[in-house]
Amino acid sequence: MKFISDNQLFAIMLTFVIGNSTIYPMGIEAKQDAWIAVLLALLMGIILVKIYLEIQASFPDKNLIEIIEVLLGRFITVPLGLLYSCYFLYISLLNLFDISIFLKSRLLEDASLSAIQIMILMIILYLLFLGIETMARFTEVITYFLIIPLVIIGIFLIIGSGELNFDNLKPILSQGLKPIIKVSFSQLLTFPFGDMITFLMVWHYLKSRDYLNEISFTSTIIGGILVCLSVINMIAILGVQLTKHTTIPIMSISTIIDLGEIIHGMDPLVAIILFITGIIKLAFTCYASVLSFITTFKIKKRKLVLIFFILTLILIANNSFNPVSFLIFLKDSPENYIQLIFELAIPIILLLICYKKKKKSV
Repeated sequence: MKFISDNQLFAIMLTFVIGNSTIYPMGIEAKQDAWIAVLLALLMGIILVKIYLEIQASFPDKNLIEIIEVLLGRFITVPLGLLYSCYFLYISLLNLFDISIFLKSRLLEDASLSAIQIMILMIILYLLFLGIETMARFTEVITYFLIIPLVIIGIFLIIGSGELNFDNLKPILSQGLKPIIKVSFSQLLTFPFGDMITFLMVWHYLKSRDYLNEISFTSTIIGGILVCLSVINMIAILGVQLTKHTTIPIMSISTIIDLGEIIHGMDPLVAIILFITGIIKLAFTCYASVLSFITTFKIKKRKLVLIFFILTLILIANNSFNPVSFLIFLKDSPENYIQLIFELAIPIILLLICYKKKKKSV
């Protein structure tokens, strides 16, 4: 049996929440109240995580697909397991688009988007071949010795730059609570907090579950607060309109930060954080997709399935979508509500069945 430690789980979950959430201005449709929308979504996200934890607590040694089979039977598990595998693959696709567009626009302008995506997926394939334990150790080292120090340095640099203008966050609640609630539920709940359902494919690897709840809630809250601070920085420095119409506002901020003769811009620092956190999130969503498929159909040749899934992502990314148009389309589509079926509706049904079976056994 493969295992991950408490420290590794915290690092994975924190990095997962940050992931690609800071690339774009989360909840900017709520204008200067976007940060409030993020905090509201965080509160709802904590409830989601609580639901996932309750399901896991009922079956501590099983992943999501195995839990579905116990509760609903084999007949339901096959189609639902396949759908969850596709769902995790879909999240992976969106993460791939986010990372590749970021690299294309800021770091590798002369490279083709296809080449960048293939390069990213080769890194992911290598990580998946190494296995969950190695992925967890890699994330632990990167998070504690690189990501967290860089985030702390970045916060101090932004504060010391004198570029923050908190008047850009006023007036607060000028349009009331309705747009904030709408943005929180329709967009921010599913991403990034609804994506945490991925950990129903990971939690059963934990060595000790004594602190699972504390680790999960703490990492979610800290990650949510960091996303909120990112949105506040974007609006306070760039203003609502510039934040809304800039492709990657966090990178625009990084070029503005200037501490005289000491530091000119934060581009390298921000680029490292965004790339590594994005890669880690993509690796674990891909892992969840592959594990869902393998568990559903009880396949033993895991490496062949890994290669098949990576090739599938390459084909879809390069032939089926224009990523920019696709992501813009999703803003006005019911896609987020469809995601709620997998992230909220089905988990609630599973939890209710768990409670019902417990009562019967008593």
